[in-house]
Amino acid sequence: MNRLRAAYLELDPDIGKFLMASPHDDLAGLLASVLGTGTGIAAALAATAGLVFLAGSSIHGYKSYAGFWRDYTPVSPSPTDPLPPRNAR
Repeated sequence: MNRLRAAYLELDPDIGKFLMASPHDDLAGLLASVLGTGTGIAAALAATAGLVFLAGSSIHGYKSYAGFWRDYTPVSPSPTDPLPPRNAR
């Protein structure tokens, strides 16, 4: 595809402003086509936002879970001594 873009640019150099990927077929052109230009900052911001959301959701979830068990009253609680004495027969 990079070679096709390069051929289009040879035919009409003015279309270069409309191309979103690189017209070069070397490693730098391939990386620019795959990764895009200027996407490093956007990827870092997206990863940071995702981690902040994950941390906030985890904290909120833990607080909700802990609050539920703190206020929970069982309907049928377990006996305080569930096992009979060992020497009783």
